[in-house]
Amino acid sequence: LAPARAIAGAFALTATYRYAVCARERRTIRRAFQHYVSPAVVDLLLRDPGRLKLGGEECAVTVLFTDLEGFTAFSEHLGPETVRARLSEHFTAMVEALLAEGATLDKFIGDSVMAYFGAPVPLADHPARACSAALAMQARMAEITARWVAEGLPRVRMRVGINSGRVVAGNMGTATVFNYTVVGDAVNLAARLEGANKTYGTSILVGDATRAAAGPGFVFREIDRVRVHGRDEPVALHELVG
Repeated sequence: LAPARAIAGAFALTATYRYAVCARERRTIRRAFQHYVSPAVVDLLLRDPGRLKLGGEECAVTVLFTDLEGFTAFSEHLGPETVRARLSEHFTAMVEALLAEGATLDKFIGDSVMAYFGAPVPLADHPARACSAALAMQARMAEITARWVAEGLPRVRMRVGINSGRVVAGNMGTATVFNYTVVGDAVNLAARLEGANKTYGTSILVGDATRAAAGPGFVFREIDRVRVHGRDEPVALHELVG
């Protein structure tokens, strides 16, 4: 019995120690990343810490860009701290709408947002999720703008560009400083669609691939066919109506 008890005791102590160490490492990773990347990316790193290195993998995603038109004029009437508070109000509402549809938040760029659907957690219906998120974001933005205008502030308008396609998703940067993001032609086109809203007076423009894969639950209208930089064939622009 003595050797058996010794073996059992050693196993129990070792298992307890390893569990405590692993749990501490998981808490450390979560604390370090939860304020900088989306919950989906944090969970991925917890399951596989080896992903904390440069590299990526090809996958299909839908990319979404937003921008606030008129925010420069808006901010001229306010102090820096007030601008920060208004941006925080805007970002909070937009991120809630994005995360509700399973988006991965990539980054804030000034008054803009970049997000994508389908990485690092695959989503079969990522085009539809992106369209649903965009409509919800515009609805939330209408509420926020109404409050700001009632307070005597200039009116601002949010533009959204959405596109689907194959990208490389992973950690991009240097060996010491990097972030999880997506790169590829599909990302570039989504950014250009966002800017094209200004030309056509639209609020949400999507690419052909998103339009084809979103399903019958959405209403689109074709706006134009344009040749964008880096592409030989014209690209169809579709407005997401509802």
